Amino acid sequence: MSFCYATCYRSQSLRAVLCALCMLLCIGTATAQVSRLDGEWYSPQWKYGYRLKNGVGIATSTNSPNYKPGDEIIRVFHVEGNYFEGEQVYRDGRFYRINLTLEPDGRLFIMGERNVSWYMEHVSRPAPERSDRAKEGVAKAKCLLFQAARQSCASAGSYAQCMSIRWGEDWMSQQNRCQ
Repeated sequence: MSFCYATCYRSQSLRAVLCALCMLLCIGTATAQVSRLDGEWYSPQWKYGYRLKNGVGIATSTNSPNYKPGDEIIRVFHVEGNYFEGEQVYRDGRFYRINLTLEPDGRLFIMGERNVSWYMEHVSRPAPERSDRAKEGVAKAKCLLFQAARQSCASAGSYAQCMSIRWGEDWMSQQNRCQ
């Protein structure tokens, strides 16, 4: 009898451990799915935006006196595929349930409580413009690398073939830039 109890107890412990591992796996997978939405989002219709990271959105712009940039305004949980659920602050400052769909064009379609729906657009920030000094520095560095490739290829049998392999198809235009 004690053997049966010990075996049953062990199998319950094993079941609990396996259940815990499955939960961790599911949570990790759900977090990975939600992280696909990481980035900045903006609604041209409602004139507000947020930065989403791992399912938590922090306001970057606002259309309400009831929350301000820096406030948490959205929480998103993965459901399946491109479908998510969560809750979001509305203009009245209260959280409401929402359903989100990641559309093929990259926008988020949100269907909220109170028969409200809208799109959020992913905001891509342009790369910062380099200063003229930085551009000159990059150009000089490229020319130094190009000169090293030229010296290395000078002793090779076929200079043009060596330069094409080392520098690529545009090695002739790079040579003109570095002269």
